[in-house]
Amino acid sequence: MAIHPRQIPLINNAYTPTADGVIQAQKIIDLWANVRDGVVLVDRRIIERLVILAMEPYSRACSTGAEVD
Repeated sequence: MAIHPRQIPLINNAYTPTADGVIQAQKIIDLWANVRDGVVLVDRRIIERLVILAMEPYSRACSTGAEVD
């Protein structure tokens, strides 16, 4: 929560994903589309279903410029 309007750019900077982060999230979601059960292995990391479900709204919002509820 921002107390002063000058804090808004700092908060936006801290919480806005980087372009690389968005690309990585989309890569994981795309891989998951072919599996839909269990886990996927991405860059030597195991990613499970709960992580995918948490990423999908943010990936959609980043690609469309919408806000996430």
